[in-house]
Amino acid sequence: MKRNLICILIYGLCALPATAADQPRGAGDQNVRHVTTALDHLTVLEYDETVAMAAAGSPAFQIERQDNKVFIKPTKAGISTNLFVWTASNHRFGYELVVGDVGTMNASIHDVAPTPAPVADTAAKTEQIADALITRTLLGGRLIEGVDVRPSRPSRIKLRVEQVFPARNSIYIQYTLENLGTRPYRIAAPSVLELELEHPHLNPMSVRGQQIDRKVLEGLGSAKQIPLTIAHADSESNDVGPGMRQHGIVVVRRTEGRQSPIVLQLVFDTEVKATLVF
Repeated sequence: MKRNLICILIYGLCALPATAADQPRGAGDQNVRHVTTALDHLTVLEYDETVAMAAAGSPAFQIERQDNKVFIKPTKAGISTNLFVWTASNHRFGYELVVGDVGTMNASIHDVAPTPAPVADTAAKTEQIADALITRTLLGGRLIEGVDVRPSRPSRIKLRVEQVFPARNSIYIQYTLENLGTRPYRIAAPSVLELELEHPHLNPMSVRGQQIDRKVLEGLGSAKQIPLTIAHADSESNDVGPGMRQHGIVVVRRTEGRQSPIVLQLVFDTEVKATLVF
C-alpha cells in the first residue's frame, strides 16, 4: 500500500536530474591554458596518471610523451599552435603553445585532473521525497466518522471512507470496500461528485467530518452535482472476493475557491456510493 501511495503522491512531479552516466563526455575538460616555450629548451607537462595521447597542431613543435609526462620543444621562433593531451581516464587538457624568451618560459607544469562531482543517489533521494510527502499528507489528514454505514443492495458491498487528505490542488480520498455478499465484486473506475447545496434544511457543519446516509443527505436538500476530475485512482486489487476487504485511494482535482464544509460523493455504481462532509 505504501508503494501505491508513493506513486500517487509523486504523480506529476518533474523528472529528477540525469545521473553522471547520462551526461555528455568532456565534463573533465579544463579551459585552454597558455604555455610559453623557448628555443633549445624543454617544457614538461606532468599529470597524475599515464598520458594516453598528445597531439599538436603544428610540426614546428616536437611533442613526445612518456608515462605521465609530455615533453615540448619548439623548433622555430615566432610561432604558436594548440596542443591537446588525453590521460588514461579520458580527461582532456587543452593548451595554446607560443615561443618566447627563456626568462618568461614555462619550464614545468603539473596539471591535476578535476575531481568529479559525486553522483547523487537518486533512488534514495526519491524515497526521501516520497516519505516527506507521505508524512506531510498524513499529518493533514482528516478522519471521517462512519455513522451506521450500511452495505448496498442487492450486492451487499459496504463502502467506507476512512480519511480525506486535502492538498492545495487535490483531495486524496482513502476508502475501504468490504464484500458482505456471496459473489466477487469487480471494482469499477470510480467517479467523484461535489454536491453544491442550494437551500440546505440541515446545517452541513453539524455533520462535518462524517460519512452520511441517505436520510441525512435528503435533509441537506437539493444540490447541484459537479463532476470532479480524477487525477489518479488505485486499489489493492481489481476484485473484492466474498468476505474480503480492499483498500484504495482516489485523487481528485480540487475546485478553486471552495470553502468548507465540502460535500463529496464517491461513486462506484448506482448502489455503491458514499457521501461525506468535510
